Amino acid sequence: MNVRDWNGRTMLANAASGAQMEMLSYLLEKGADVNAADKNGMTALHWAAHNHDAAMVSVLTTAGAKPNSRATIYKRGHSESSVSAYMHFPYEGAPLHWALGGKSVYKTAHRAGPAPDVLATVKALLDAGADPKLATEGGRKPLELPVTLRDRYVLRLLLERGADPTEVRVALLHIAVANDDCETVKLLIEKGCDINKTASPASSWEPIDELVGKRVTFASGKSATPLQRARSDRMRQLLRDAGAHE
Repeated sequence: MNVRDWNGRTMLANAASGAQMEMLSYLLEKGADVNAADKNGMTALHWAAHNHDAAMVSVLTTAGAKPNSRATIYKRGHSESSVSAYMHFPYEGAPLHWALGGKSVYKTAHRAGPAPDVLATVKALLDAGADPKLATEGGRKPLELPVTLRDRYVLRLLLERGADPTEVRVALLHIAVANDDCETVKLLIEKGCDINKTASPASSWEPIDELVGKRVTFASGKSATPLQRARSDRMRQLLRDAGAHE
């Protein structure tokens, strides 16, 4: 039942990675080890989260899957001066990180509305005890990707469950400002982000349009405040109304 393949992956993990719910349920009934990990630390729950399969996540966590177990497939070979390492976010961390970076990072970064499969999966993991503050091996926290991808639905959920934007190593407010995302900026200010903080290029990314469909590089130029990063009059006005200064 717990026979492993060349990668150390069990039949249960293979069923999860292939979205085979019927097979997964059968294997669990027959006593498969729900927390069996392959040589990279991947469990069935990581794969279910990566596939944004909220129903499977619930089945696995009900069966005892650990929501904060870590896995690392991508070996960080890039220097910290390369944002390409950031775009490998999905390939290290707990199931929550995999859910946030699954399916090729939501398939597309531009969304007119919520991503129900992502939101449901994140909620299922949080309900099962996933830590919304847990960092990956590289120090990245769950809040980073929804801010970068303008997913305010997942962002609100993480904030409601205790994620703290002031404890994230990158400048989330600067990212939201660069994205010209006024609603996210309001949320982050409400949650205590410093509106006049100066951030270096190495702690904030280029706008989201630079993150999709092309090679990504760190923001160029000098350290700046959110107001100095603003790209529109409406954003500058929002920041000034909230107390920002040059």
